[in-house]
Amino acid sequence: MKKIKVKIIKAALSSYWYNGQIGCEFYVEEHTHEKYKLYKDVTQSSIISKSDCDVIPDDPTPKPEPFELERAKKGELVVTRNGYNGKYTCTITKGRVNPIHVFEINTGPDHNCSWPYCYSSTGFYQSGEGVFEQITSDDENLDLFMAPKEREYLEGWVAVYPAGIISVVYTSQDEAESKNNSADIHKIIFPKP
Repeated sequence: MKKIKVKIIKAALSSYWYNGQIGCEFYVEEHTHEKYKLYKDVTQSSIISKSDCDVIPDDPTPKPEPFELERAKKGELVVTRNGYNGKYTCTITKGRVNPIHVFEINTGPDHNCSWPYCYSSTGFYQSGEGVFEQITSDDENLDLFMAPKEREYLEGWVAVYPAGIISVVYTSQDEAESKNNSADIHKIIFPKP
């Protein structure tokens, strides 16, 4: 069964085990068309009504993408493996078989101090290339990736009927409620296409 993250928004009955857990998040899996059960709960005693919770989308934190030199040269931001932001500065080719690409990397406790670092065309940190650099014992942490792009999310409301049928997505809760009298209304958050 697929693991789903939900947030308790209410307890329809005070006798439900999650009555004192409003606002808490749990991992659940499908149980019936109206209920979830706690993820990998073999006792079947931890059932949550779908109308009492909202589904939380998978990790919305954007992930770094593989390094692409041409994108970096066009001004897209880069990030090191250990989280420092940076940008392309120049390429050194004179007297070199393989060019060295210089990136200004923002280091320091608040990412407020920039230093030039040398990289291969594939984004691997090149230590000892003669450009002023900060000495580190773990060079691979300075390898580059494309900075993650903030993913945009939309929110909407859907009506869930007792038979498990879900309505179209409405832009407001009022609209969903006015057009679906006998259904439970749930807020949903989903990635913008």
